Amino acid sequence: GELDTALADFNTALVLDPDNAYAHNNRGVIYAEMGRSGDAADEFDQALTLGLQPSSWATFNRNNLAGFETATTPQVQQPADTSATLVSKAWATFHTNDFAAAIELLTQAIEQNPNSYAAYFGRGTIYAFNYQYDLARPDFDRAVELNTGRDFSVFINRGILNLLSQNYQAAVDDFTSAIEVGPKPFCNCDTSPYTGRGYAYSRLGETDKAF
Repeated sequence: GELDTALADFNTALVLDPDNAYAHNNRGVIYAEMGRSGDAADEFDQALTLGLQPSSWATFNRNNLAGFETATTPQVQQPADTSATLVSKAWATFHTNDFAAAIELLTQAIEQNPNSYAAYFGRGTIYAFNYQYDLARPDFDRAVELNTGRDFSVFINRGILNLLSQNYQAAVDDFTSAIEVGPKPFCNCDTSPYTGRGYAYSRLGETDKAF
């Protein structure tokens, strides 16, 4: 079947490039759809170990294996909730630069599960990446409402969107939220919320708070 063919392709890819984090993630998606949750978890963990950021789709895949199992297990009197699978496929599609198809998959995920944090976060991120800022904002706002796990990534992404939209005080607020709920310490890198907040403060003329 199609899954077996796809699995064979990723097996070959990983023989040629064993440290390909994206291939490990996508092989995990296939294992999950096959019902091989243990193998899927191992693949998602390996993808993260090889460098995919904790805010990436590998984390969503790893944390939503139950959703994969629901999607691949026949249900009695209830339709299967495939939202987690759709989110994973959307991220894989995004990395082929087919943004429209990725957004459509995430929209389907939201239709399946209107309370899917991962789907709103993902769609907002792709909208923002594609310069569709007006569409990204309500998705990030909804993701923040659904962020019961206190994932700092959504605050960083919405903060960046606020910077791009010149909403500097809102950016300060988002980066501050990311700092409050994120790991201690953050990396000293361009994606650090401290960097974003410092830039927002400088644009507000509050240079004493920028560093």
